[in-house]
Amino acid sequence: MSFIRALFSGVSGIRGHQTMMDVIGNNIANINTIGFKTGRATFSETFAQTLSSATAPPNEAASGARLLRGGTNPLQVGLGSNIGSIDNIFSQGSLQNSGLPTDIAIEGPGLFAVRLADSVYYTRAGNFVVDGDGRLINPSTGGFLLGRLANQFGTFPAGSDTVPGADQLDDLQINLGQKAAAYATRTVTFFGNLDHNTTPADTDVDEGGSPITVTTPVYDSLGTKWNLTITFTKDTEPADGTPQTWLYTVQTATRENPANVDEGGIDTISIEFEGELTFNPDGSILDDGGAGEPVLVEDVEFSAFGALDQTITLFFGTPSIDDIAPEDGIYGQYDGVTGFANQNSIAVRKQDGYTSGLLEDFFIDQNGKITGKFTNGTTQTLGQVMLANFDNVAGLSKIGSNLFAESGNSGSPVFSEAGKQTSSRIRGGSLEQSNVDLAEEFSNLILAQRGFQANAKVVNASDELIQELLNLRR
Repeated sequence: MSFIRALFSGVSGIRGHQTMMDVIGNNIANINTIGFKTGRATFSETFAQTLSSATAPPNEAASGARLLRGGTNPLQVGLGSNIGSIDNIFSQGSLQNSGLPTDIAIEGPGLFAVRLADSVYYTRAGNFVVDGDGRLINPSTGGFLLGRLANQFGTFPAGSDTVPGADQLDDLQINLGQKAAAYATRTVTFFGNLDHNTTPADTDVDEGGSPITVTTPVYDSLGTKWNLTITFTKDTEPADGTPQTWLYTVQTATRENPANVDEGGIDTISIEFEGELTFNPDGSILDDGGAGEPVLVEDVEFSAFGALDQTITLFFGTPSIDDIAPEDGIYGQYDGVTGFANQNSIAVRKQDGYTSGLLEDFFIDQNGKITGKFTNGTTQTLGQVMLANFDNVAGLSKIGSNLFAESGNSGSPVFSEAGKQTSSRIRGGSLEQSNVDLAEEFSNLILAQRGFQANAKVVNASDELIQELLNLRR
């Protein structure tokens, strides 16, 4: 009976719009849920009942007479609607700065991977915290954030920037008690000027022949700080076109040691190294006694105090090569110490050693690398957050707590470094808000409400028609 068909069509419409209301209500309820991805209900027509099949046009008569009729279309009555799909919309949510170093947001495609027991789930919610063991976890579930860990030198295994499965990743851990090893000084770099007009040291000091002393800290392999003193003295008289030569000596390295009472609380190592610097007429370094090579303070013995032997390179600048005619009067470069007729200003620009340190802070950059800051002023890579990408991210299954699970239609995840194999970026100290558009949800709410009401009217009208039919017997 057609009235019954209309009744059940209206019921199917009510049921579908109720599901649409459920989806909209869930979207609005999660408008402030971190990393939430909105859902969308779509409708599809159910199968149709065929009252009359289509007929093809008859063949034209052989005599060419006019045909009496053509083909006919099928007669079909639809039997209502149902929910065709409930889609997860993975559009970008707005980013909000939180200032917390463990808060991270994804700008672009990709998901974080978290491990719960023996299962791996995926999320866009980046509100992670550090637990009592230093692991980065999801605070609501306790799931461990997955990524790759750096070795003690801050590097990753070759080829690990793209991996096909979560079984090749580790639980990310930040141990605030972690130490950075000391680094023995290998290079001391100088800059400034040695005055061309300085009187040689073998003349009267009242005429300007006083030595110039520079002191720099250096570190041994144990991280002990030593004071290295270098003395510069002029060796040649200033004359037109004559290269000027300076001699320098490194005699001792000292450190403070209150226990060494006999030596006034100072430990001393004797080095006794001598070298020379020669400058071109244009003030650039001609050579430094080593055929253009940097001067070496060789075998500074710290082994007597328990550290490894080390060689410290004193870099005074890039010299020109002797016996080569200059072009256009240009001899060498001026990237280090010069010999201009200007005041003495030689000093140490930098030295590359440092003592050991403890991890005191960390930050996460746009590639997901977790970089630790240590008390000795150094930084080192500790690990890296890896992003999971799916061929069909909308095919993931929601399991609650902002988590998604891999499904048969999502494909398998491929983990990669943000900003390298993908255009995505990771924003440290930020959180991604939900992508719920409240104006759109209210518009859809009106459509769902009106659709529900209209289908209810169909049910009421069908009921009244059936009642009229039953009244025909009276």
